[in-house]
Order: sequence, then C-alpha cells, then structure tokens
Amino acid sequence: MIEIALLISLFMLKHFVADVLLQSNYMGIGKGMEEGWVAPLSQHAFVHSIGTFLVCFVFLITGLSFWMATVLGGIWAIFDFICHFMIDRTKSNPFGLGRHKDNKPKWIILSIVDQLFHFACDGFLIWRLHDKLPN
Repeated sequence: MIEIALLISLFMLKHFVADVLLQSNYMGIGKGMEEGWVAPLSQHAFVHSIGTFLVCFVFLITGLSFWMATVLGGIWAIFDFICHFMIDRTKSNPFGLGRHKDNKPKWIILSIVDQLFHFACDGFLIWRLHDKLPN
C-alpha cells in the first residue's frame, strides 16, 4: 500500500514539474497554434515521458534487471508521450476544444477533464508498475 501512495505522489510531482516548472512559453503557447504546433507539443510530451521513465526505472530496478527496467520504463514512457500528446492537442487545438479559451466556465471544465484524462493515464501506469514490483 505504501508503494501505491508513493507512486501516486511521484506521478503527481512529475506532472507538476513537467506542466508547471519545465513547460516553457514556447511549449505552452506553441501547442495551441494553428500551424507549427507539433514541435512544441512534442517537446512538452517528451518532458513528461522523461519524468515517467525516471519514476518507472527507479521502481523497476529494485526487482528487475537493469535491461528489463530500462525496456519497461521506455515502453511506459512512450505510452505517456502518446497520451500527453493526444490529450494536450485535443484540449489546445484551436479548431477543436481550444476555441473555448475565451469562455472561462467552459475552459475551466475542459481543464478539469484534461487533468482527469492525464491522471487516468498515470493511474494505468501506476497499476502496471505496481504489478511488476516484487512482493
């Protein structure tokens, strides 16, 4: 049970660091542009995936070989990259949900739903990661 609480805390910390501390203006504004959004969004999703890899690797190395921890951490980092890329683009796309940025009540609801999807992806990773820990 302690491992799950620690994993939840680490993934929340990782999400805060990647979304608040390490997300530059280029990434934050760029991912919502009509054109030229792929590079800034990819960089933002990559930052998340690096954090996911580090959390997964540290937990997996305690019970698996170095190479297995690296491979599984890499697979889950790719999963997180894809999730972040798709969720953030869906929210920030100016032709989609991003068109509601000026409507504060809608934007707040969309931001909450956005975070719920991110936490669902993290929850999946925590479940899979906890399943791989030694008993």
